[in-house]
Amino acid sequence: MSCSVTDIEIAFSISLLCLGLTTMLTGKLVDYSEKISVGLSTGLFVAGMAGSVAAIKLGLPWMFILMYGVVQGIALGLGYLSPIKTVMAWFKNKEGWILGLVMASFAGSKILFSPIIGNMLQTHDITYVMSVLCVIGMCCMCVATLLLKAPYDIVHERVSWKTIKDN
Repeated sequence: MSCSVTDIEIAFSISLLCLGLTTMLTGKLVDYSEKISVGLSTGLFVAGMAGSVAAIKLGLPWMFILMYGVVQGIALGLGYLSPIKTVMAWFKNKEGWILGLVMASFAGSKILFSPIIGNMLQTHDITYVMSVLCVIGMCCMCVATLLLKAPYDIVHERVSWKTIKDN
């Protein structure tokens, strides 16, 4: 894309900012429905990843920052919060342990995929690798959307879009 390392670092930093802001602002949405939250995360993840691939192919750094930074960041925020809140509801007396386990699984995926990505980049261009990762991520997130369920004794509060926004 003929952009600097700084441009890529900015996109990554914006992604982390959006992740944090999204988790802070969408807690009520997850309380309302973990399936809606994860489904929305899946859609935004695919849109952000596909948009990032398009931005690279078109050579548009601003589009990459928008798609990877903002859209992917929001998707990750929703995708990060939903399993944490749901798993913590299942294991109320072991919240610290479970929170650590979920956070470790996010880090573990980096450990698992880094060598795979490195090997793929030796024979394929970045857009191909990102497209493959998008499909893998989409499949995993669709399965998570189907499987994620709060315990039966959790009653979802009646939440309107106004209370989600006011959160």
